[in-house]
Amino acid sequence: MGFRASTNGKQIVLYYDPYTTLGEQTLVFAEEEGIHVTEINLNKNPLDRAEIMELSHALKISIDEMINKEHPEYQEEFIEHSYTPEDWLRVMEENPEMICNPIAIKGRHAILVSTPEDLLKL
Repeated sequence: MGFRASTNGKQIVLYYDPYTTLGEQTLVFAEEEGIHVTEINLNKNPLDRAEIMELSHALKISIDEMINKEHPEYQEEFIEHSYTPEDWLRVMEENPEMICNPIAIKGRHAILVSTPEDLLKL
């Protein structure tokens, strides 16, 4: 895998939006638990197409499953449309804030973080 930040199997890389409650809580949890994470702020460093595809593959989910369907922008602009996987790549590239959850990677294992405690699964 060619993720932006390399993981050596010991380190966790966290792709997240710091403006979400879950993203913020996950970082606080990691710090409190002494879990070192390499942070990738998706607002400052949006994913490109190749990274989105790699993360989708690592998570074993489709690209559209990576999108937060509850996000206001999705509700306003995208809910009424049918998109191809290529279209979803473009949407995610242009709207990094619509990623559904933080994504944590350790070695070859990747998870969508639903609760901060999910980091303990890696």
